[in-house]
Amino acid sequence: MGNAIIPKPYLLGYICGEDTELSIVAFLELCFRIFAIKKMMKSHLKYIVFVLFIFIGLSFIQKNENKIYWTKDYRLTWDDYLAKPPAASKHGAVSGVNMGPYYEFKNNILEIDTRSYFDKFKSWSKKNLQSDDALKHEQGHFDIAEIYARKFRKEITGCKFKSKNLKEKLEEKIHKIYSEYIQYQDLYDNETNHHINKEKQLVWNDKIVKELKELEIYTETQLAIEVK
Repeated sequence: MGNAIIPKPYLLGYICGEDTELSIVAFLELCFRIFAIKKMMKSHLKYIVFVLFIFIGLSFIQKNENKIYWTKDYRLTWDDYLAKPPAASKHGAVSGVNMGPYYEFKNNILEIDTRSYFDKFKSWSKKNLQSDDALKHEQGHFDIAEIYARKFRKEITGCKFKSKNLKEKLEEKIHKIYSEYIQYQDLYDNETNHHINKEKQLVWNDKIVKELKELEIYTETQLAIEVK
């Protein structure tokens, strides 16, 4: 048994994500507590800024190390599930998968990086319920994230954006594909009954492979689109 955690998609402006952002605020507060005397602030400010940049860099590295980005050659293992399972949950495993579009607009070029990933520390499993069938089901959640990353790339590739309403139109498309993605993940779990329905699971296994194949030309994660 298992299901997918569908976190809010991070946009480029969040930099390292919400958790890191909160940690930075706490870190700054600590710095200002240490250098509480205003006269000392000016002389020590450069050191605070220097340490802050180190902190941001380490947080970014750690956050990326926690993620497994989808590739055709990598299959999930139970060792990838590092979060502690909640005792009260009826599920045998939960996969923290997502597809996140990051975007930036500069010099009339819209740059979009869309990747599907698995977050190790948002994923857990109960050892007594681990099985090859259950792991195959969880891999399906990860593959569905990649399917919708490719669908988004396909959608964006054929779009013509104008700078006047760029953000509004782009985020409209992000929310649309994300809504469809959540519904599809739920449908997968409902029809397979979290892999317990063996017959339906086999149907979905074939369906997922087919959809990945059909969208194979949209595997490039980065796109650059000229905006008029």
